[in-house]
Amino acid sequence: MKKFVSIVFSVILLISIITPAYAEELDTPVEDPIIEEYQGIRQITSDISISGSSATCHGVVNGKSSYSYTMTIYLQKLNGSTWSNIISWSATGSGNLGVSLTKTKSGLSSGIYRCKVSVSVYDSNNQQVESTTAYSTSLSC
Repeated sequence: MKKFVSIVFSVILLISIITPAYAEELDTPVEDPIIEEYQGIRQITSDISISGSSATCHGVVNGKSSYSYTMTIYLQKLNGSTWSNIISWSATGSGNLGVSLTKTKSGLSSGIYRCKVSVSVYDSNNQQVESTTAYSTSLSC
């Protein structure tokens, strides 16, 4: 009987040691962001800067060889809770260099603005293989 109680006690002790460690592992938050993998894009960025009543949008797509790119940058203004396109510019590129475009719009009224960069990716047969969009931070004018 003494041996049976000792075994039961040992099992309970073992479970109490293992369980908190296991529970702690499950409660630990995951801090690594989910990174979206693109077929033909290494990196896409969208930036905005504002000086006076002018906004400058800058978009970059770092590509991969054997792909071509069409990039459109939209300067957007916040109207209520909706973003409206003010003006857009487009550029194309190919290979590792991808596309880089910087454009400025002057004479803006006061408000909140951002830049939206939309990219379409084409393979060597000129077939679209993917598209994606990136947004800059929002700035006041």
